[in-house]
Amino acid sequence: MTVPVVVAVLGLVGLVGAALVTGVVTAFTLLWRRLINLETVNRQQYLYTRHLIDHIYRSAPPPPPSPPEYISHLYATGEPE
Repeated sequence: MTVPVVVAVLGLVGLVGAALVTGVVTAFTLLWRRLINLETVNRQQYLYTRHLIDHIYRSAPPPPPSPPEYISHLYATGEPE
């Protein structure tokens, strides 16, 4: 093969490789953000559940503690804030 053909093939391989790396990094970033978001929602739900359990164990009179705004928003829209 001649030098221009080798350079063209290497350039194409480099371009495809860069596109793949960019796609993987973008996907990883999106998944990482989703993971952080899901962990945050999980912690918030745990804390609210913990407040409800404490309310029951203390034999506190009704009504139970109202859900915080982030929980109300989550159940109303299905999306975390």
